[in-house]
Amino acid sequence: MSPERIRASVVVKVGGSLFDLDDLGSRLGSWLVENDFEDVLLVPGGGSFANVVRQLDCHHGLGEEQSHWLAVASLSVAARFLAAIVPGAVLASDWRDCADAWKTHRIPVLDPNRIVSETSDFDSLPHSWKVTSDSLAAKIASITKARLLILLKSVALPEGWSWSEAGNHGYVDPCFAELVDGSFNVQFVNFRHAHS
Repeated sequence: MSPERIRASVVVKVGGSLFDLDDLGSRLGSWLVENDFEDVLLVPGGGSFANVVRQLDCHHGLGEEQSHWLAVASLSVAARFLAAIVPGAVLASDWRDCADAWKTHRIPVLDPNRIVSETSDFDSLPHSWKVTSDSLAAKIASITKARLLILLKSVALPEGWSWSEAGNHGYVDPCFAELVDGSFNVQFVNFRHAHS
């Protein structure tokens, strides 16, 4: 199924920094129910899984190209983790899986690995540490014509900051600002304190 046929209403990127929350699954499940999103799509952050790749790159000089693809591959583990702990969630490895999940009132957790590596939609993104799951989520929001991208993080974004400033200070990755094209709104939520 082509992405043109997919219409996610809301894309929620679950930051990997939240993976150590003991009640993340139930908390995230409750938050999704409370917000009653239609056709929501969860995108995992890399968290400690991607950090292992960073450490390997540091120790072995893998280079940015190899590190990029290893980090993207690590999102498969993160996606499986989220699908296992979020009530009503199911792993989605492609666009058809997302559509099938919505039809059965399930919440797809997208494993971006296959889509990023096998489709041309992501070819314009640099294969470097400048691109993380933040940018992948923004690209996914654009492709699926979502109205809203929500970034769930462990910190709050300083008031009044642009996405470029956020990228310069590590709140999002450096490429994120270029992908916020006005076709969708973006919310930045400190999920550690916003919902407990």
